Amino acid sequence: MNREEVFAMLRSTGLPVTYRQWSPAKPPPLPYIVYYFVDGDDLIADNENYIGVRRWCAELYSESKDDESEKKIGLALKQHKKPYAYQEIGNIEDGPYEAVFFFTTIGG
Repeated sequence: MNREEVFAMLRSTGLPVTYRQWSPAKPPPLPYIVYYFVDGDDLIADNENYIGVRRWCAELYSESKDDESEKKIGLALKQHKKPYAYQEIGNIEDGPYEAVFFFTTIGG
């Protein structure tokens, strides 16, 4: 799954999505998703990279805990059969709340 396919999968949530940052554009109103490539660890066979294994991060920014948007992201990942881990790391007092989804794609 390449970056454009990951973008389309996350857009299926109905939330605004961008890769890495909104700059130079101004971010839309919360909630929104910022995603990025974390790392890759291809499977190797016969001394060649056989299939791409990519790890991604999707950060959900919201005013406060947003169960509905978190469920939308989880559902999109499940529908596309992407294993994921989830963390709440936001501090509402210092800025927007943040929930983070780390997921893996195979191929691409």
